[in-house]
Amino acid sequence: MRLPDTIERTIVAIPGEAQVTPQMFREIRKELGQSMADFGWTLKRAINPRAKHPYSRQYIDRLEKGKDVITPALIAAFYNIASKMDEVPAGTGGAVAVSVIAQPGQVVDGAFIPRSAKVVRCARPGCAVPFVKTHPNQKYHDPECK
Repeated sequence: MRLPDTIERTIVAIPGEAQVTPQMFREIRKELGQSMADFGWTLKRAINPRAKHPYSRQYIDRLEKGKDVITPALIAAFYNIASKMDEVPAGTGGAVAVSVIAQPGQVVDGAFIPRSAKVVRCARPGCAVPFVKTHPNQKYHDPECK
């Protein structure tokens, strides 16, 4: 890697360990003025907009009482719902700024990495560079690393 030819940029990424409590789910549901059944639809569609079945009232009740695990997908859904309420651009709720190494002009300040992006390590033995895949079959962080 040629560090003199690279620049450090700040981009936005979804945090891996964001804390969302059962109380926060209860508060956002009440702020939306939704029943548990309606919030089941809202929460499910925040994860999968094409969902055909909502989360049940019983599941929402268990989440709000802390009886079920709050998964990363539910955390992301919570921040999506909250960001829509705060008029934040879709998908950016709960995002944090991180530093990355990029070629000049390749990544602008404030660029967003979607939750669906995959961060992997370079497949070349001895190279431990983590990178965001730009193609599903990409194995190396740079063509020179093959």
